[in-house]
Amino acid sequence: MKYTVSLENFDALMQELLELPERANASIARTLNFVAQSTAQRAKGKIRSGRKSGHVYYFDGVRHQASAPGEAPANLSGSLAASITFTKITDNIQSGATAGSDLSYAATLEFGGYTTFRGRNVYVEPRPFLLPSFEEAIQQADIVLKREFERGKNG
Repeated sequence: MKYTVSLENFDALMQELLELPERANASIARTLNFVAQSTAQRAKGKIRSGRKSGHVYYFDGVRHQASAPGEAPANLSGSLAASITFTKITDNIQSGATAGSDLSYAATLEFGGYTTFRGRNVYVEPRPFLLPSFEEAIQQADIVLKREFERGKNG
């Protein structure tokens, strides 16, 4: 008595298995890109909108309500929000996607620290805007990653 075992379409199966890492990398890259873009958009939104409860003062004759410690920075000139950018991963997922600002005072606002204001060295309490935005974006990353894996599996 003999049993014969055969595997039809073995070459096609092997090709699909070889493509899995590339598909997974593409799914991961799209997910990381989502997190970076979402972080930047959320951070801008936190600065541009939302109620602030800090000091009220006049800047160039215009009433301005500053943010209180713990709140995202208030939008005064628009420079901080406009400076927030993100970069996408292209081919190499080790490069990482990024979101943030290159403005010198962005880190001081995010984490707190000393700065010069009207000729005096003053301490600014943290007014986080990037980390909370990142935390919100990362909460959705698992949903996006699952969707991307399904897309990669079916495409």
